[in-house]
Amino acid sequence: MDDLPSLIAESEAAGTRVRGAVDEAGELPGLPAAVRLAVHRIVQEALTNARKHAPGEPVDLTVTVRRSHSRVEIRAANGCPPRPTSPGTPRGYGLVGVGERVAALHGELTTGRSDDGRFVLRAQLPVPPHHSTEGVRRMVGAVR
Repeated sequence: MDDLPSLIAESEAAGTRVRGAVDEAGELPGLPAAVRLAVHRIVQEALTNARKHAPGEPVDLTVTVRRSHSRVEIRAANGCPPRPTSPGTPRGYGLVGVGERVAALHGELTTGRSDDGRFVLRAQLPVPPHHSTEGVRRMVGAVR
């Protein structure tokens, strides 16, 4: 659940170059399990969608814990093919599942094409104030 580097490595092994920064401060492990799981699943779905719908296109991915705003921000952007012309093009349920997961945590999700034609997924997940990583670090230090 907490192994975003492995998800990225799997995508790269499958031919998708991933650029960006993922939890550079190392704060994800201190977040509630539900938030960590949601981050993992959102990143997994973003990378899977890029591989399926835009093979060979790089993915710009950022996952940032914003303690000052009590939230985690996820952004994934990749090139995408032209919109399908046939109305019968099959669609999966991955983004529906992401939306449900984000809603369950009272977060925000936006997906769609940007002005430059890239597909962009943005998710913001709130982190309850009593679960800040700062508080976790204090508690761990007190136990030692």
